[in-house]
Amino acid sequence: RQIPYKKHPEKFLKVGVIEDLTSNIEFKIFYQDLFPKDKDPVNEYITSGRKVIMTGTVEKTDERTDFTVTSITPIENSNIVTLSFLKDFSFEQMVELKDDLVKYKGGDPVVLKMKNNNEDIQLLSSSVFWVDAKNDFAHTIENKYKDKLEVEVKSLT
Repeated sequence: RQIPYKKHPEKFLKVGVIEDLTSNIEFKIFYQDLFPKDKDPVNEYITSGRKVIMTGTVEKTDERTDFTVTSITPIENSNIVTLSFLKDFSFEQMVELKDDLVKYKGGDPVVLKMKNNNEDIQLLSSSVFWVDAKNDFAHTIENKYKDKLEVEVKSLT
């Protein structure tokens, strides 16, 4: 649905519902804040059955949960990056890796994979640390952290 702002009727709030087999959540997009006036990716991307990556903030109350969208990326244009830790990292190396992720900032989700008592653990990083994996990201990171970190980039399609 598209709802005009009360104070600025030329601006719109778009709302909808994301659902899967287990539950659903309402989302809202402050349209003019997210996209230029000459582009309308919301109508293109937000259709029934379309797969997209949405990032944003979650507001939870006793009655409901709302999701405010801050970015939308079609899944066809996205990769998922898995960083597998092969050896322990020092605190300084973790800070350096964080800085490297920020340096390559983008829309591709980053999963951190490590072992704990011989059990694989995977964590999805905050979108602040998502990267643009299309360029030389994987090569640069693998060379920098050689035998300590393995990088895998997969297309989401």
